[in-house]
Parts: sequence; C-alpha cells; structure tokens
Amino acid sequence: MDLQLIPIDQFQTFLVCTARVAGFIGAIPIYFSNQTPARIKISLIFAISLLLFPVLSLDLPAVSFNPLSFLLLTINETILGLLLGLMSRLIFTAVEFGGTVIGYQMGFAAANVFDPQHGNQISLISQFQNVFAILIFLALDGHHLFIRIAARSYQLPPGKS
Repeated sequence: MDLQLIPIDQFQTFLVCTARVAGFIGAIPIYFSNQTPARIKISLIFAISLLLFPVLSLDLPAVSFNPLSFLLLTINETILGLLLGLMSRLIFTAVEFGGTVIGYQMGFAAANVFDPQHGNQISLISQFQNVFAILIFLALDGHHLFIRIAARSYQLPPGKS
C-alpha cells in the first residue's frame, strides 16, 4: 500500500487511536517497565493500534481535525488510556504495599533489594509478592483482558468519553 493513498482523516484517526493505546500501555506495569526496551514498547503500541484501528474507524463520527481540536482530542485520548491502565497499576501497588507491611511485621525491615522497575529499594517480601502477582496476572490472562478492555473502550467514539 502506498503511503500517499492514505486519506489524512484516516491517518489522524489512527493517531488518536495510537494516543489512547500509548497511554494505556504506558500505565500498565506488565507492559511498561524500565527493563523493557523502547523498541519493543513502541512496536507493541503500534501493533495494538493497528489491531484496534478497524474497531475505531467503524464507529467514528465526523470530527473536524483542525490543529487545536486535534491536539485536545489526542490529549483527551491519552489521558483516557492512562486512566484505563491505572486500574492495573493500583492493583500492583496494593500488592507491593501489602508485601512491605508483611515484611516489616516479619522483621525484614532492614532487608531491602533494589527494584530496577521503579529504581528504588523495596523490601524482600514486597519484591517477592510483586513478582508473584505478575506471574498470577499473566497466568490468568490479565494482559489479554486489558487488551480487550482497550478494545471495548472504543465503543464510545473519541472525544465523547
């Protein structure tokens, strides 16, 4: 397909879709950590955007894409994606906090390890529970569930959420 044959309104719609997916992927700790290379993150955002774009383009009303409204719409979609991904981040933060409390009560307050994902020191039990929660999340197909949530979030057209 020749890039010159893509209409500008479809390309702008794809950019709006990519903004929501980038915000969504940026907030989920499974997909977006310091250990994941940037090329993989960008490729994942682009691949999911390509998969979700047909879902979005079917229900899209006519929107004027002048520069200011396009910028505001893109910011709106990025914030909506961040809010969708915040749900999983809250779950993992609660698990990490619970591990910190348990480790403190067990007497492991001085035993800390370096967490490369966040760039700080956390307790040993907290790190164990965080890794265990990630494994449970992946085993229960939580990562696929959040991609389905991202697809269903497009049932409301962009800018109407």
